[in-house]
Parts: sequence; C-alpha cells; structure tokens
Amino acid sequence: RVGREQLHQQLSIAKEREHSLRDYIDLLEQNRDEVEVELENARRDAEKNATLVENLETDVYEQKLALEEMANLLEEQQQVYAEAVAQMKDKPQSEQTDTDEVIASLAEENVRLKEEVALQIAMTTAMKVELQNALNELAELRR
Repeated sequence: RVGREQLHQQLSIAKEREHSLRDYIDLLEQNRDEVEVELENARRDAEKNATLVENLETDVYEQKLALEEMANLLEEQQQVYAEAVAQMKDKPQSEQTDTDEVIASLAEENVRLKEEVALQIAMTTAMKVELQNALNELAELRR
C-alpha cells in the first residue's frame, strides 16, 4: 500500500513537471513567434530606410548638380556685369542712362541668383542632415 502511494505521488509529481515543461515550451514558442514578427518588422523598416537613403543620396546628388549650375550662372552674370561696367566707362554721358539701367537690371539678377544659390545650399545642407539621420537610423536597425 505504501509503495502504491509513493508511485501515485511520483506519478503526480511527474505529471505536474510534464505540465510545467509543456507550459514552458508553449511560452518559448510564443516568444519565438513574437521575436520573428519583430525581426520581420525590423527587416521591412531596414528596407524602407535603405530606399529612403537611396532617394536622399539621389536628391543630394541632384542638388549638387543644381548648385554647380547655379554657380556657373552666377559666374556668367558677374562676367556680363563686369563687361557692362567696362563698356559704360567707355561710352559718352548720353548713353550713360541706358547703361545704368542695364547695370541695375544685371545687379538685380545677380542678387536673385545669389539668393537662389544660398537657398540651394540650405536645401542641400538640410538634405545632408536628413540623409545622415537616415543612415544613423539604418545602422541602429542593423544592430
């Protein structure tokens, strides 16, 4: 009789341990599933960020080209302005008014071009900051 009770008790303990282990296995499987979902979400985010970085790099490159073009235009305008000033010095006083008008319009165009270049530089700087932030975020996600 005592032997049977011990067997029952041991069987009961074994069943409790089995139940406990099964619960633990279920918990581990649930945790694994959650980690897989998080990993998949991180992969998707990394892909989105990679696309964002690519787009930002393209935008920065295009802005750089635009800046170079604006700088060339500004240089051309300054050259035209210098030529107009040189011609003005060579002309008689009666033609001075026309020359003054040309110089004034060229000076206005020069100011406008300088403002555009400054704006392009500011936009490029902002894009570089945004690109660096995206790169940092991507690096963080890869960790």
